[in-house]
Amino acid sequence: MNTSGFDIVVIGSGVIGHSIAFRLKQDAPQLKIAVLGDPVNSLQASRAAAGMLSPFCECDRADRFFDFCRESLNKFPEFLKELASISEASVHFSFEGSLMPSSSYQETWEERKAFFVSEGVPHEIWSAEKVRQKAPYLSEDCGEVMWVGEGQVNNRQMHDALMRASKNLGIRFWKRTFLVLSARVRPLHRRLRILETLTGSSLFWLQGVGPRSWPACWRFRYL
Repeated sequence: MNTSGFDIVVIGSGVIGHSIAFRLKQDAPQLKIAVLGDPVNSLQASRAAAGMLSPFCECDRADRFFDFCRESLNKFPEFLKELASISEASVHFSFEGSLMPSSSYQETWEERKAFFVSEGVPHEIWSAEKVRQKAPYLSEDCGEVMWVGEGQVNNRQMHDALMRASKNLGIRFWKRTFLVLSARVRPLHRRLRILETLTGSSLFWLQGVGPRSWPACWRFRYL
């Protein structure tokens, strides 16, 4: 593979990395973009929790991150429709929602309910009797349960579709594990210098998942 002349190299070949490359290529088709990652280890996170689109259950205050997650959830159906048209692969998506048992929140349960009401989050409060009807598999110790209107996506299908869409758009996929090597090199500018030598690019998107940022992306420009 000719590694010279890339305008952008996205490091990480999971759903976030391929999504970044996918959108960049759509916005600027003239760009030469490569995705660099381990074809095996990159699937571990992307094919696990990445299918949970749960911005409400995991937030307890209406900050900028909350707004970002809500907007992302609302845009997901259109994004998947667009992805399917380019990849020619279907991706299952649903708004079946999430369940929050009151036993998991104890003293803060009333606060959680009030928060969802104030922010207009789609939800229902199920009594213990309704829980037995709607979700009989739950323990009786769960008590009152809240159904929250969140989404789920088949992350395996989404990852496969992203890889196919990237290929169809002309994005190159470099199957290497340089992240392991570069993570041991400090400081950061030395890692980027190594990557620049390997890929022939001076613009990188380093992507990952942080404790309060799904997805979180950091952009570094090294000239």
